[in-house]
Amino acid sequence: MANTSRDITPVRPGQEWADMDPRSRGRTIRVDFVIGDYAYVTGSNGRKTRIKISRMRPGSNGYKLINNPEPQ
Repeated sequence: MANTSRDITPVRPGQEWADMDPRSRGRTIRVDFVIGDYAYVTGSNGRKTRIKISRMRPGSNGYKLINNPEPQ
């Protein structure tokens, strides 16, 4: 099966994502853990929060995967 733009990267602990919102220029987040529909993350400013996994996709109001370490 070919990859398409609709394919979603599985969200896993250790990944780093860049916030694509122009108002958050330079903001990155690191996934700490995933429970249900939410990823619990730490931002580049040190703030901890949760983000709905469905938002973790490319687009102006989404996120772009920038570091995807191998699962251990």
